[in-house]
Amino acid sequence: MKLKKSYCLYEFLEFPNRALRMGFFKIFDKENTKFSLISRILMTMGPIAAVVYHIGMLMSFLEIKIDTIPIILQISDRGAAIGLSTISLCKMFIMFMYRNNMAILIAELDEYFPGNLKLNPCFHNCEYKLEELYVFSRTLMRTSFFSLTSIAVLLNFMPLFQSSFEYFVMGQSFIFRLPTPSWFQWDKDSLWIFISNYILQSYTSLHMVAFHMAGDFMLCFFLTQMRLHYEFIVTILETIDAVEAEKDKDCLKFLINYHLKLNRYVCYIRIVDCT
Repeated sequence: MKLKKSYCLYEFLEFPNRALRMGFFKIFDKENTKFSLISRILMTMGPIAAVVYHIGMLMSFLEIKIDTIPIILQISDRGAAIGLSTISLCKMFIMFMYRNNMAILIAELDEYFPGNLKLNPCFHNCEYKLEELYVFSRTLMRTSFFSLTSIAVLLNFMPLFQSSFEYFVMGQSFIFRLPTPSWFQWDKDSLWIFISNYILQSYTSLHMVAFHMAGDFMLCFFLTQMRLHYEFIVTILETIDAVEAEKDKDCLKFLINYHLKLNRYVCYIRIVDCT
């Protein structure tokens, strides 16, 4: 089995780890990198801020004026934000609850990764579709990462840009606009409170987008690994020499155990990464 490039399992975790770093969460790496104190503080603040943000968006429905024409727009705006926060909170919960289980599963998958797994001599003509799946999964996650991150940054800074343009270019009074119409009980006309609320909302939304991506990327990672191994089994069954396999009983025994192990991994993935 010859590859154009030597790959390792943790290269497939590039974008899941990027999303986790964006959420100040512990990444998956072989060295088991330790958390810094600042990362721990920011990681703890993230879920708390997300819960406060979620409650604020629910409370904001009380501020909707029924007699106004754009009521549908107000409901859609708040509904979209609540949908994002709900999904992100669920994925935060999954990452916090099952992070150690995922790390154990990744370590086991690393043992079965091409180059680490000792194959039976019967399979010397069989090849993994490693490079093809690496490029496919990386392109998929890279496109999603940069698209979602760019949209999140744009939506967070657009209100500030609009107010600044009206104030500096058009000579209008500065309007305190926030990224989302979250319920806020303090004085909305105070500059410092506005800045604090703006920073809190921006940090919270970026944090939620990070965990939203992390959950999806981890699922993509696990599915890619399963596809890699199952397609290798298909290749074996299509190319194996029946006469040679019959002579070597360990050949079929290895293949059966290999398939049973993958089936157990699939069941485990359904438990630890139900995103």
